Amino acid sequence: CSLAFGLCFDLVTVAIPLDSQPIQIEEFAFDKCKRLANIVLPKNSILIKTYGRDTFQGAALLQERFGERGEAGIVAGLVSRFDDYPVHKMCYDHSAFT
Repeated sequence: CSLAFGLCFDLVTVAIPLDSQPIQIEEFAFDKCKRLANIVLPKNSILIKTYGRDTFQGAALLQERFGERGEAGIVAGLVSRFDDYPVHKMCYDHSAFT
């Protein structure tokens, strides 16, 4: 949803269970989340651009880590980063724990 976490300046992590349905990340969803360093996203989550506005504007840590290919690169990097690291997936995926 648009502006879902926008302007949450001190947000550090967003964890969506990896076994959830894919989500649609809309414009301004993480706008100005300057401390955001980690988002756990289920497979096939996608970026939706309606008006061409920035989704991760001001999310400097994510831009630095995954932003070489723009916003789509950030989402792709977040969605696929556990593919070759099953131990890391266990550490970040809390969907198996209640």
